[in-house]
Amino acid sequence: MVNDGYRYFHEVECVHGIKPMMPFKRGLSAYNFITNIPIKPDPIVWRTLLSACSIHDANDVKEPQDEVRKRLLELEPKSSGNLVSIANIMYAEVGKWNKAANVKRVIKDVGLKKIVEVSSIELGESIRRFYSGDDSHVDHEGRYVLLESLNLHIKMVNFLS
Repeated sequence: MVNDGYRYFHEVECVHGIKPMMPFKRGLSAYNFITNIPIKPDPIVWRTLLSACSIHDANDVKEPQDEVRKRLLELEPKSSGNLVSIANIMYAEVGKWNKAANVKRVIKDVGLKKIVEVSSIELGESIRRFYSGDDSHVDHEGRYVLLESLNLHIKMVNFLS
């Protein structure tokens, strides 16, 4: 899939003559793109955009972050993960400590529990969720061995590429 991404990126410039560039207001451009796609964006898309605004220093562009916050809270009003992201990305990272503290106070007052990390995979018709630090599954050691071997395989493939 990564190779496909590189190929498409290359084709945009070499085949279609479009020179890629970073737009001035990346967060706003990404927000406009997401709101105009033909499918309804899910919370994962909105969280990714919120995080991208932080990574790409778009904290000075208020519009997309406010809209993303609204969308996340509409879709998942009781998700502590969304609230923690909002507190950290929109407020704490830019020195708005009181606002960050207020959001975290809401989490505590409402009694929401923070889930550190969740990963999901789809196997056939079912979705399996894995929680960070959860060693309660009978074969958790086997999972770690499998992940280590996959990680080694990925490193080898990248080295050979």
